[in-house]
Amino acid sequence: TFIAPYLEQTAGIGPDGVSAVLFLFGIGSAIGNFVGGQLTDRIGPVRLQLGALAFLALALAGLGAATALSGGRALFAIAPLMLVWAVAGWAFHPAQTTRLIRLAPEVGMIAASLNSSALYAGIAFGSALGAATLDHGGVPALGWVGALSAAIALILLAVTARRRAADAAAAQAA
Repeated sequence: TFIAPYLEQTAGIGPDGVSAVLFLFGIGSAIGNFVGGQLTDRIGPVRLQLGALAFLALALAGLGAATALSGGRALFAIAPLMLVWAVAGWAFHPAQTTRLIRLAPEVGMIAASLNSSALYAGIAFGSALGAATLDHGGVPALGWVGALSAAIALILLAVTARRRAADAAAAQAA
């Protein structure tokens, strides 16, 4: 939602450049979705999600820091960070779907559909948060607020995953 104004103000690129970066973001999204599915099978959904959120927070913080650069230097910093954002962000979703189905296999399809609804609600909330950030902090604050949001999600996931593991261990001991 705010990629175009961010790119225009930070890197000074026009519509063609914005399109190119969005194309790169789309490629990263496809890669993230594929790699996320593969890695979820290898390392498990929670570990994948923790890593994805960590990379997402770092990429968004980097985008916040990149606002201090100008022109071509900004674009050379922004393009790889956008790619990391796309890969990490879209790697999260296959792991989330797997995690939900494993948590409640008897209602897995319902959980997956509710997750899609939650995803869209999150997009709407993120857009509202981005608009408020843009109004009060300007373009430079967008990356930092995004990084903070990803860090909060990372902490919440770590806490809930640890609690769930402790509950499972207690149930096995009983």
